[in-house]
Amino acid sequence: MPEIKSIQPALLNDTANFVVEDVTYVLINDTVRVSNFSLKQVSDNVASIEYVVTPDMTDIITDIKLMRADDAVLTQSAVYVPVTDTVISKHIITVKEGA
Repeated sequence: MPEIKSIQPALLNDTANFVVEDVTYVLINDTVRVSNFSLKQVSDNVASIEYVVTPDMTDIITDIKLMRADDAVLTQSAVYVPVTDTVISKHIITVKEGA
């Protein structure tokens, strides 16, 4: 039955852990590489990745890519974030079973 969930929480959590480990750096505006994360954690099948962007890195964020070690793009987001002070950027990825 499609409405009955079959994937166990342990597998969802393991998958979220894989996501966190697969992200090795962030590429901002196709030029600024951030690989120093202030947070990479998993809790209840939710992957959280957090890092800091400062004004000396860029004055505006228009594109954010989460990247794998082999330079494959895992996620890409078009954004508009002025960087006049330190920006704490956080990505939250929830792993769940589809219907």
